[in-house]
Amino acid sequence: MTINRFKLIGLAALFLLPLTFIGGCARGIIFEMVNESARHLVLYSYDVKGRSEARPVRTGQSTKMPCPSKLKITFEGGEWNYVIPAFPLTYVSRTIKAIETQRVLIDRNGELSLLMPKSSGSHLAVPAQPPGFPLRPQ
Repeated sequence: MTINRFKLIGLAALFLLPLTFIGGCARGIIFEMVNESARHLVLYSYDVKGRSEARPVRTGQSTKMPCPSKLKITFEGGEWNYVIPAFPLTYVSRTIKAIETQRVLIDRNGELSLLMPKSSGSHLAVPAQPPGFPLRPQ
């Protein structure tokens, strides 16, 4: 009886672990990219098959995209590249439609920081970051 209980606990842990951390390209996760880089940017969100979609975003604006496995950001005179690591669900906002949004700040140095769900405008205070963040360009 004790062995079955341990198996049940182990299986439950396997199913709950993905709820604690999200991989770089989980379904249903949307990134809202907030451009505070003082540059006009073009964001290329790559899926796991290597397909990308260009999304221009002006300085001080934001754009939404599916959570990428890789991300390339281009601007006049350069580009930044990232591999998106797993991150905790701490700052993800959830809606009734089961769509989850993670707000991400792009700063002047190309660092990506996770933002609180309700932060906006002049209230873009960057909270304590989880391991791996802020994410620096490669």
